[in-house]
Formats: sequence, structure tokens, C-alpha cells
Amino acid sequence: MLLIVVVIVYKSASPSTAVTSSSPASAQVGATPELPDLPEQARPPEVSSNWTESSYTDDLTDAHVKVNGLKSTTSVNFAFPYNYPGGSHLTLYIRKGGETFDAYFKVDKGQMLCHYSDCGFVIRVNGGKPQTWTGLTSSTGNADLMFIRDAKKFEKIVKSGGSLRVGIDFYHAGKQTFDFDLSGYPDR
Repeated sequence: MLLIVVVIVYKSASPSTAVTSSSPASAQVGATPELPDLPEQARPPEVSSNWTESSYTDDLTDAHVKVNGLKSTTSVNFAFPYNYPGGSHLTLYIRKGGETFDAYFKVDKGQMLCHYSDCGFVIRVNGGKPQTWTGLTSSTGNADLMFIRDAKKFEKIVKSGGSLRVGIDFYHAGKQTFDFDLSGYPDR
């Protein structure tokens, strides 16, 4: 209450000063000109993105590493013990920073067939012809991860946007497909 009284007394005690200017009010420093409303067609389209972004600092190199992830729009229902409420999704990750540049898939629940040597998967970009790609096992040996051999070439496909269908062989389930909407990739 005392603070309010002090502010009121201060405001009433301070002399008022008038600023005169020969220029119009819109040209005064700090004034923001009013912009006309643009019709809907002239406004730039808002691109919604399903991509997630995260980052971390590599403990060994102190490099800032950025990870962009995209969850598939479709899911697969695997048999026990890999059944998952709502099905299993495949997530595409692109990780880069410092000397790190990786692209890899991770499945919610399930085992991708990727043995000690190379493994493969098939993609279709924008409904085009199927392309066979080479995958690699993770250094940890986790069957829910598959790295993409040519990550930079794969990122070029991602940057082009559109749709992507990925087919991967799974333990006791054969080849399963997952669809992705590549629009809104944050690292264009």
C-alpha cells in the first residue's frame, strides 16, 4: 500500500514535459508503423512439422550435437513379446555436430534383423521405385537400432521433403513397412 502512495505522489510531483516535433508521429523514433493486413493468399504458408529437435554436448569432444527425430505415421502390431499398445512405430533420427554425422532408425518394440555384418532395408521416396539401402548394427548390438550406411545421402532425400516408405525385416515378423511425412525438416 505504501508503494502505491509513493508512486502516486512521485507522478504528481514530477513536472510534465511536452515534446514537440515537426515530423509526423509515425516517423518518431521507436514508433512502429502499422502494416496492412495481408490477404490469406499473400501470407507465407505455415509449415507444421512433426520433427523433434534435441541437442547435447559430447563429453569427449565438447562438440554441440543436434538430433532431429521423426516418428512414422504408421505402426505395426508385432506378436508377443513385442506387442505394444497402439503398435510399434519406427523413428528416424539424424544426428550431427562436430565430427558426428549419423542417420538411424529406432523401433519402439521389436527386433530388426541386422546381424554382425551389414543388413539392408528398402525405401520408396514419393511413391517412386523401391531402392535398397545398407544398414549397420549399432556398436551396442541393440536390435531395436539400425544405422544407415550413407547418412549424408539419406539426409538429402529427407531435405527434399515429401513421403518416405521404409521396409525392414523383423524377427518373427518378416518385412514390415512404415510411412513418414518428411515435411518440415528443421535443418534445411
